[in-house]
Amino acid sequence: MQTRIGMQRQRIEFNQPMGTRALSLTPFAPGDMGASLILDFQNQLYGVQAAGGNAPAPMQFTDLVTFTRASNAWYFNSAGVLTQASTDIPRFDYDAASLQSKGLLIETASTNMLLRSTDLSNSLWIKRGTCTVTTATGPLAPDGTNTGNYVQGIAAPGSGDVYQSATAVSTTRYEPSIYLAKATSSGVISLQNSESPAAGKWLVDISLLSTSYQRITRTHPAVTVVTEFTGYTNSKCGIDITRSSGAATLDIYAWGGQLELGVFSSSTILTTSATVTRSADVASITPLTPWFNTSAGTLYANYLLNSVGINTPQAQLAAISDSGSNSLALRAKIATTGNSPIFVVGNGTTTTTLVSVNTNSGMMKAAGAYNASSSAECANAEAPVTGATGYLDAGLASMGIGSLSGGQQLSGWLASIKFYPTQYNSAALQALTT
Repeated sequence: MQTRIGMQRQRIEFNQPMGTRALSLTPFAPGDMGASLILDFQNQLYGVQAAGGNAPAPMQFTDLVTFTRASNAWYFNSAGVLTQASTDIPRFDYDAASLQSKGLLIETASTNMLLRSTDLSNSLWIKRGTCTVTTATGPLAPDGTNTGNYVQGIAAPGSGDVYQSATAVSTTRYEPSIYLAKATSSGVISLQNSESPAAGKWLVDISLLSTSYQRITRTHPAVTVVTEFTGYTNSKCGIDITRSSGAATLDIYAWGGQLELGVFSSSTILTTSATVTRSADVASITPLTPWFNTSAGTLYANYLLNSVGINTPQAQLAAISDSGSNSLALRAKIATTGNSPIFVVGNGTTTTTLVSVNTNSGMMKAAGAYNASSSAECANAEAPVTGATGYLDAGLASMGIGSLSGGQQLSGWLASIKFYPTQYNSAALQALTT
């Protein structure tokens, strides 16, 4: 039987013939006993065993993973409070509302182009007409401080709005985000490009907001994307909070304005008097001994992308490689309809690439299996996609986690990565990804 004790599982085994009871403690679930590598980022459980072992030996994250990030970065802790992680400290992120663990947050580098992002009363945020901003009032800010901004008298651009512009490249895509909380009970805010709504406009339905701060990105239920944000002809882009419909003037709480290069919002980047760049998260495991098996194996990843619905390049989930072209990798191919996991296995001469038919836009479970003569991939219990040779040369030296040698970077959350030193058949792959 099993009982849950904090973050660990207790497994009790009964030796019936001897009439004795042997107590065996392991943090891992029974289904993980055959894994030679366990990276459970959601529960922060890690283990390694040689092929043929009885159970993985529990380890710490730092015992296995080399992690770097050349800057501070923000994430939500287990209490749902926006928290800053120092340089080279991994972010185990949580959903701010449900407080559920999302796993290890891995992102590309990004820069918030807006200054004084949390203080809309600052003169860098231009107030026009009836619009006024009072700071240190209303609901607590996402970081738990009393630094929220009460924005009142929101009307048409120039008649009652607050905005900030930044230098940008004409026609290049940028992505806005901001934390908002309901003050007026209804009405529609226009979050638009400060230079022209023709170069960026989102509508935000206030009735669908909370009285606590929520981050407004393109995926929020209150948001309707009318026009994508791009650099305007004057080589600027910015955020302007204006009224679209409702009462003559609207009120709202606002905090943490952000504008970044790209086609989706990354995690929060707070600024003061200068722009701030969050560096890329880079994680890897070296060496691969004793857990890796060149001749046969199954690689598994459970993940959630931050960029579903936007056409972006392929991102690595787990990539095992050497300095040459040998590779074994699970990737995510992101498209407008969702994401399709890709399994790649090759030996420098022959490479097999299998693309899943699954295009889920939420949490994804994907696994790829191989031996010298065959390979297969399965995502979310679909019928596996099969291929020919899965042979790997000797000499694979390291595994990139969420990237390949720091490139092809993931932007999302890794719940877990596991490696099994045997090739799973189709039924086992479906069970593993259920």
